[in-house]
Amino acid sequence: MVDIVRALLSVKKTTTAATYKLFSWGYNADGSLGLNSTASYSSPVQIGTSSWTSVSAGKSHTMAIKSDGTLWTWGTDFYGNLGRGFSQTSPTLPLSGSWKAIAMGWTNSNSYGLGIKSDGTLWSWGANYYGVLGTGDSNSNTIYSSPVQIGTSSWTSVACHDQNVAAIRLGGNLFVWGDSS
Repeated sequence: MVDIVRALLSVKKTTTAATYKLFSWGYNADGSLGLNSTASYSSPVQIGTSSWTSVSAGKSHTMAIKSDGTLWTWGTDFYGNLGRGFSQTSPTLPLSGSWKAIAMGWTNSNSYGLGIKSDGTLWSWGANYYGVLGTGDSNSNTIYSSPVQIGTSSWTSVACHDQNVAAIRLGGNLFVWGDSS
């Protein structure tokens, strides 16, 4: 059975900018809802009281960026997909740096994540099946349990789907990598 995480950002406007509260619900045996438990929920439950800017849900894990730019991951860390090397059921420890964009994907049973830091650098972690991590390593058995920088270019956006990744460099050039079949 495929574990599906459902996450939602709801918007509450303030006078200066939008404030986002993070809610999750659904199957949760792996702690991917971020509610510090493995109980499943049939209706939305708010994750903490923090303000968030984006969220990406994977197969059995979730990551989100807080309004201060910190990146938080939680759920099951099967193949380094949390970028920290261990599982957790709530967002309690951020990854290093300030982040502006994130994307999660999975190939077969293996998960991975990518993120763009505020300085425009692109980072990846998790299982490298089909070369989805963009490191130039074609070995599908390579696993990165912490973020690895991809090149030195400046990037503006990244997206994942199954075993493919697409990212746009500063200047507008689109790059795609992963499974070519």
